[in-house]
Amino acid sequence: MTSRRIQDALQVSPAYWVLGLLSLAAAPHALRLPWWVGLLALLALGWRAAAPARLRRARATALFNAVLLLCALGGIYLSVPTWVSGDGITSFLIVVLSLKGAEAKARREYLLVCFGAVILAGVGALYSDSLLSFLHLFSVVLLLLAVMARLEVPAQTPVSLGPSLGPCLGTAGKTLAFAFPCAVLLFLTFPRIPGPLWDLGVAFGLPINVFVEKQDRGMGFDLKLAPGEIMRLSTSNQTVLVAEFKDPIPYKSELYWRGPVFWDFLDGAWQLGDGWERRGPLLRRAVKTRDKFDRLVGHKARPIRYEVRVQPHGRRWLYGLDLPSRSAPEAFISGDFQLLSIRKVNAETGYDMVSYLDYATYPELPPADRDRASVFPAGTSPRLKAYGQALRRDHGRDEDILQAVLARLAGGDYRYDERHVLPQGAARYDTFFFDAKQGGAEALASSFVLLMRAAGLPARLVTGYRGGTIIALTDFIVVKQSNAHAWAEVWLAERGGWVRVDPKDFVSPPGRSAARSGPAPAARPQPQPDDAGPAQRREEAASQDALRPDTPRRGAAQTPLGTSLRDLFGKAETWAETWIVAYDPERQIAFFRALGIGATNWLTMLLVAGAAVCLIVVAWGLTRQVRSRVRKDPVLLAYGRFTRALGTLGLPRAANECPRAYGRRVIESKPEIAAWVEDIIGRYIELRYGGRSDTQALRDFDRQVRRFSAMV
Repeated sequence: MTSRRIQDALQVSPAYWVLGLLSLAAAPHALRLPWWVGLLALLALGWRAAAPARLRRARATALFNAVLLLCALGGIYLSVPTWVSGDGITSFLIVVLSLKGAEAKARREYLLVCFGAVILAGVGALYSDSLLSFLHLFSVVLLLLAVMARLEVPAQTPVSLGPSLGPCLGTAGKTLAFAFPCAVLLFLTFPRIPGPLWDLGVAFGLPINVFVEKQDRGMGFDLKLAPGEIMRLSTSNQTVLVAEFKDPIPYKSELYWRGPVFWDFLDGAWQLGDGWERRGPLLRRAVKTRDKFDRLVGHKARPIRYEVRVQPHGRRWLYGLDLPSRSAPEAFISGDFQLLSIRKVNAETGYDMVSYLDYATYPELPPADRDRASVFPAGTSPRLKAYGQALRRDHGRDEDILQAVLARLAGGDYRYDERHVLPQGAARYDTFFFDAKQGGAEALASSFVLLMRAAGLPARLVTGYRGGTIIALTDFIVVKQSNAHAWAEVWLAERGGWVRVDPKDFVSPPGRSAARSGPAPAARPQPQPDDAGPAQRREEAASQDALRPDTPRRGAAQTPLGTSLRDLFGKAETWAETWIVAYDPERQIAFFRALGIGATNWLTMLLVAGAAVCLIVVAWGLTRQVRSRVRKDPVLLAYGRFTRALGTLGLPRAANECPRAYGRRVIESKPEIAAWVEDIIGRYIELRYGGRSDTQALRDFDRQVRRFSAMV
């Protein structure tokens, strides 16, 4: 009786299996979306189960759906900041799929809801990288394959008469088992490309990001760096430049793409001045010859060769790694060592470049430049000015002043957060440095430059981009507006000229405590990662919980079984994070080097992936062919040759025709072969149904069939 009930339960309409798949896919979103999303989805799904069939076919269904849609739109308007946000689109998609699943009747409608459920599950996986999210996604895919097998019925047959879901789950499991080796090989061998896939097309010069409208050609920096400008740029994912390196790519922390250099602070903002709109003043101070470059750069080391393609932005400046050493065609190096174009960059511009990563500039600072780099703007940041003057009184050497400020940044609980907005006003940098201690690159670099000037050290502000996205297994780097950055340059005679100082390297990223046991060595800054990985975040959270006195110890007040299961799950989660979540390009390259494959590039990886998948498919096909031949009954094989021979005489066997009936029909049509037909069919019936299975009888039967086939 129990098995009969289970079988009856599995024979329910596929609509409920489709709705179950939708509910499973949308379940993780219920933890982060507003409560009304789940309520509307339950109302939509409950309408099919609770409402009578006559009511569902009436106009009440259309009215009910319209009311739920209006409620969803109203909830999105009240709960979500923008209509096109991820939460808004996901909420609307859940409600729409629930309504569609509630009214679906045809197979095509069910499939539409199934594919929408898979999209929901994929979106949910983007918000979590734990082992549970992978198990949830696997369950959704397994149930999807089972439901699709459940829906595979002839078009003229009602969908509710299909097979039960039990065999369909078996079919789905076999499908996943066959796909699993291919999936593992593709996961291990397919090039790990960080960021969107179109970055790869941009890197290889495909026409993906070259059509820039005129109104968009003001992207990037302008003649004035207003407060909050870098924060505005960092919210854009637009490509600024693509670089292909001829030499090994440096560390991302060393990639400073030098842009506009600001000396003057006027009206609460850094400005380039009037000369930037005229080419003549720029050319008069340009570094036009190699001899002049060698005179201005006293020390240069670690040359790096690369090729750059800059996207149009409507200004003169090009970009090169700090410090560019030669000009490009129709370009020159300014007196600030900035790479500039003769014409405004209104089209994609490419050029070869050589830069020095280690350098020291200007053996002597001209008096005019010293005065310009020492001006402290009147009426601005009085507390910074007073603190700088105090530093000058306490420290005689410029190097000691610099080290004292960097030590304060490293040990003063400062945090780097580009999203933090400082109040406007003449004292905004005082507020950042002494009160808020939280801000972005513009606040850090600007306050640092002003403080250096207050202490008597010439300083200037340099803007551009830092880092970039390395296209894995290639020599390309894509730099986007989100990499916008600002840093300081301080004149130190002890070090031979202008010295780059990036205050970001001495503060903590957002969400991480900057408290330290003491001042960190300021002379050797260690770049902070932009964001901690999932394993590192979980590790830090666990270490913080372990220090709390009220945190229960592992194993305390727990059964041994619960402790072992928890430890087992923790180990499985750690393994998944190490080899799935954190399987980045570096780990992939290390994995292949451990296998003895040292020359790893994107083409090699693609060839290895394709060859591995082809080998699996060929092996699977050969295995099926061998198994089918082994399992084939030799009696059936011989009988098949016999019927095919009769087919050549115009007497094919019907699919529903038994051997005796077939033999009578053949004898009536061809009496001359009656003896052959009676003998062969008699032997076949004896071997097939009479229980006779000796080897000699099988050989005699096969020999008779071959003789007959040769005769006809």
